[in-house]
Amino acid sequence: MSSASIRRIPRLSSLCAEQIECRYETEEKAVLVDQFGCAHRLAATTVIGREPDEGLAVLETSVSRVHAELSLSGEQWMVRDRNSTNGTFLDGHRVSEFQDIRSNQLLVVGDVGFLFYADHEAGMTIRATESIRATVASDSLLGSTLYLCEPSGGGGGHAEYEEQAVQLGIMQYALLETLAKRFVNERHDPDDVRGFVPSSELIADLPWNTPYPGDNHIKQLVRRVRRALEQIALTDAIESRQRFGYRLRVEPVFR
Repeated sequence: MSSASIRRIPRLSSLCAEQIECRYETEEKAVLVDQFGCAHRLAATTVIGREPDEGLAVLETSVSRVHAELSLSGEQWMVRDRNSTNGTFLDGHRVSEFQDIRSNQLLVVGDVGFLFYADHEAGMTIRATESIRATVASDSLLGSTLYLCEPSGGGGGHAEYEEQAVQLGIMQYALLETLAKRFVNERHDPDDVRGFVPSSELIADLPWNTPYPGDNHIKQLVRRVRRALEQIALTDAIESRQRFGYRLRVEPVFR
């Protein structure tokens, strides 16, 4: 599969890679590839939804609790909608009852897109770094500058971009500061891998106001920071990648 194939998948800026997770084990070869280039292997019957007991969990508001279902009938994969609110679409056509799904077709549940491949080994020849580049078009970094300033009295800080500023709370600023310091420390590493901070480090190092922080706390914090930065017209400033963590996609400068 080429980078151009991944770029067919609608890119949802509010979605983190960690919001898509398999809740089953399988030996089947079929996969769904998400916008981050991650391949999720399918069980012979796979339910997709926001809260499936066992299935492919997509933790995004446009996805219904039980949204769609893929199943293997003989050698043919089928897909159907499970009475979702926002619909299931195959190559742009709405799906209701079971219908065939074939390799390289685009499946969209709510606002979240996937490419389907019946055979992971035959259909997936993409390298990890290539998939990463594809998720952000031609560049892995935005090439912009984000200025960070922490007031001497504490209590958070503010971020500036293109002569616009936004005030950040203590946790929001702590996240940006942590990502920024890692970015600076790894300045000379290759763009594809520089600057990532694993979730485990963020859980351990950020000044959480809860005694038992976890992955969901990180996801919520990242979403809040992304929304704050969107107020100063800076979108997609924080990238997430499964098994790597989170990083800034803009050049940070401390003031």
